Amino acid sequence: MNVVAALCHRFPEAALVARRFLDKSSKRAAETKPRKGHAFDPTKLVQYLHETVGAPRDVAQVTVGQFSHGQSNPTFTVRWGEKAVVVRKQPGGKLLKGAHDVGREFQFASHLGNQGVPTPHALALCDDTDILGTRFWVYDYVDGRHFRDPYLERASIDERPLLYKSAARAAATLHAAAPPPKLVEALGGPPKAGYLARQVKTWTRQYQGADEKLGVTTDARVADHADRLRSACEDHATDVGGDVDLLSVAHGDFRCDNLIYDEDGSVRAILDWELATLGHPLADVAYLCMPYEIPPFVAGPLSGFRGLNLDKHGVPPLEDLVGAYADALRSKERGADVAALCKAGLPHFDLFSSVGYFRIASICRGVYSRAKMGTASSANAAAVGALADTLLDVSVRLAGDHAAVLRGARAPLEAFN
Repeated sequence: MNVVAALCHRFPEAALVARRFLDKSSKRAAETKPRKGHAFDPTKLVQYLHETVGAPRDVAQVTVGQFSHGQSNPTFTVRWGEKAVVVRKQPGGKLLKGAHDVGREFQFASHLGNQGVPTPHALALCDDTDILGTRFWVYDYVDGRHFRDPYLERASIDERPLLYKSAARAAATLHAAAPPPKLVEALGGPPKAGYLARQVKTWTRQYQGADEKLGVTTDARVADHADRLRSACEDHATDVGGDVDLLSVAHGDFRCDNLIYDEDGSVRAILDWELATLGHPLADVAYLCMPYEIPPFVAGPLSGFRGLNLDKHGVPPLEDLVGAYADALRSKERGADVAALCKAGLPHFDLFSSVGYFRIASICRGVYSRAKMGTASSANAAAVGALADTLLDVSVRLAGDHAAVLRGARAPLEAFN
């Protein structure tokens, strides 16, 4: 852990004050002109949108912008009159195997929208790389409230608990929806057993792939930690792998930053389906709760609540957030089955969180490699990449917490009673 991160851990309230003062992302416009390295001639795109979604044929009648946040697939808006669509494309350059799969995003958004899951309305998937240089998909722009920080600072302190719990309820809606057969078929059929262990294997490979692109050898402690994580997942495969017949759609990046809220505090849309798969629902719940495990960091979009006075900042206790998820499941058709699956995995909640942080560390490493090559999708990619080592430390700590729960030295999280 670097010196700045250590100071954030020691003085979390001061770190949050410093973050508010230094953080430029909160002052940056949500949309900008397409940035250097992402700009393109819009002529072909406008022609494609004219043919598929009814955009004007004349380029002069449309406005193209780019979202200033997001670390993976460059995302643009195209506006004309009162209409707006979002175009989400793969980044340029050589991509890691399986990464940035916009076709996968399109499949999830297309199929789940008919299941009552709040997804953006998918309009088209384009495999013609002559238009933007890479594949892309198009969906209707979703208007509403969006929060780019985990503290929901543009909301009042009084309404923040509702917004956090609305996120938990949206996760319950997603997990209680039976994966549509056509979606399962599009993903190559039912998943194999060992969901969480497969996640560790995938993100170890992605971490090493990012280092190869940087021309460096992966630190030995990354491989050592990954081996221990995978062994823990295999040792408890029944509880953390889940019954493949009961698995849900796991979003893979379920956090408030990927939600659009309505004015009443409900969730209008879940965004960014790139990491979605058929998996264990508790993985998403642990991911939503991950800000509880890190302090406010002075720089970068990743930051958390650890060490803060939660009530002062309108953040519900972790147990209350998980409880809101469990309560929401009770009213769902598959809710009892999903709740039973989660309850069986609850003693391993820290293991789910540890794998989640290992995944974020791997993603940050990939963001850093793309920043070095000039193909990163976010304006603050370098700051994100610098967090990889710190997040790996958090993953190691949580793996230790999981071991402590198993030997009875630490109380497990309680919910789903």
